[in-house]
Order: sequence, then C-alpha cells, then structure tokens
Amino acid sequence: PAPAPANASAAAPALRGARGCSPEDMAVLLNMSWGTGKGSFPRIQSDCASDSYNIFTGFDEGDDAKCLRKHVAISERCAKCWVGDAKYGVDNCKMACMFSWCGSSCMECAAGNEAQLDACVGEKTPAVKPC
Repeated sequence: PAPAPANASAAAPALRGARGCSPEDMAVLLNMSWGTGKGSFPRIQSDCASDSYNIFTGFDEGDDAKCLRKHVAISERCAKCWVGDAKYGVDNCKMACMFSWCGSSCMECAAGNEAQLDACVGEKTPAVKPC
C-alpha cells in the first residue's frame, strides 16, 4: 500500500493492520442516522470535536474519545479512529469548516482523510451529504 500522506491523522496509522472497529461497533454506528441532524453520528462526532478543541491548548484527543464513547456505545479502539478523523479536520480544515461543519467546503476538505478513516475503521464508512 501507498504511504499515508504527511498530514494524515496520527490515530489511524497506529491501528494499521488491525480493524479498529469491531463488527459490534459497526452495528451500533450503522444503526444510527448518518444525516446531519441532532442525534446523528456525524453531528455527535462534530459536537464532540468542537467541545474538545480550545483555541489556546488545541485539540484534546482524550476528551474527544470520552465524549464519543459517552454518546455512542463503541469501543475505545473504534473511538480512536473517529478521533483521528476529527484531528485531521482540526489540523487541515479549520477555515473550510469555520462557518458550517456540514457545509460542502468542510465536507470536501474532510474527505481528504476518508481512506485513512476507512482503513482504521476496517470498512467503508457511510457518506454524509452536506447540509
């Protein structure tokens, strides 16, 4: 396989070669809404990432993982894949996502981590349509 881009998240490579999300994790995730409304997994992921970011101290990966696991019954290992995805967004998509986490410019930027996320999770993740 090709090496990960230099700006790839740190969480995904740590799990390379192993499925980050178990079949049970995926059953929970795939049973959730993949829209952009309240209670959807993408909205929970965005809210947790936002709550875990501080302009002075940066992105707290531990807080993000705790938040995800508080709202969604997934393993810590699986949560780390989604934390890596959020970190990619924080590191690469701040400007594109400044006004809307689900806007098309934000979604296009975040898609730059799709292959790494899918590799970490262990399967193709559902697409999310912009709001």
